[in-house]
Amino acid sequence: MPDSRVKRWVEIAAASALGAILSLVKVYSLPQGGSVTATMLPILFLAVWRGPRAGALAGLILGVLKLALGPVIVHPVQVFFDYPVPYALLGVAGFFRRLPAMGALIAGLFRLASHTFSGAVFFAAYAPPGVNPWKYSLAYNAGYILPETLLCVVLVPILVRRVAGAGLSGEVVIESGSAEDLNTKKQKIPLSIADNLPTMVRNELSKLSVQKQEEFVEEYKRKAKTTGVAYIFWLFIGWHYIYLRKWGIQILFWLTGGGLFIWWLIDLFRIRGMIRDYNKDIAMEVIKDLKAISQ
Repeated sequence: MPDSRVKRWVEIAAASALGAILSLVKVYSLPQGGSVTATMLPILFLAVWRGPRAGALAGLILGVLKLALGPVIVHPVQVFFDYPVPYALLGVAGFFRRLPAMGALIAGLFRLASHTFSGAVFFAAYAPPGVNPWKYSLAYNAGYILPETLLCVVLVPILVRRVAGAGLSGEVVIESGSAEDLNTKKQKIPLSIADNLPTMVRNELSKLSVQKQEEFVEEYKRKAKTTGVAYIFWLFIGWHYIYLRKWGIQILFWLTGGGLFIWWLIDLFRIRGMIRDYNKDIAMEVIKDLKAISQ
């Protein structure tokens, strides 16, 4: 196993263990479960630093550890939505690497949504008479998740700046044009775009003029999909296949109830790759159109 993979697994294990330890240091606890801690902090930092997959995996492990340390169990499905799922969802912060505070906030809201669902369905009996279980569950879970989320909104960007130094952004320079222009004309391609371009597209871009490269960037931005939006569609009844224009798969997804939630959960880890593949196809399409126009 390459050293980089070993390092990545060590980081995931360390973040999970640190999150479990921090979960034991409680500001206050609520009677039906839940407490204000800093348990999300290492998971959110790892997600921003190493990406959503690392964050989601560390969160999943943390959820299992919390289940082992001090579970509140009333139903097997409730365990699913109170432990593995909400902490795995913290990985979505990795899609906001340039906006870590926003990533921490959105990830915290995703966690809140999972706990709210669990509370409304499995802890409805605890709601006061006449109070809507969904409203009660939202208010109850927000009472400890929002303070912890706000703490992370403040601390995650500070940790990222300290560790990253120069930050997480960057750009790739693709030299352009004919031989006489090779040393004089350059077009800076945003790293977020360049990282997702197939090798063939990058090679073709290097042959185009600066103006054509700029046209490519504008058209690609217009047509490409983003992981953040895809996850929003995924969270609300699994609309993400419509976002990717896969109507047949979307209908099948709905007819099977998201594979009884199993397919829906698996897509949590697949969406980033699905977006990457979709955008690669878009890049190929745009570069072919530009070449056809040039001819």
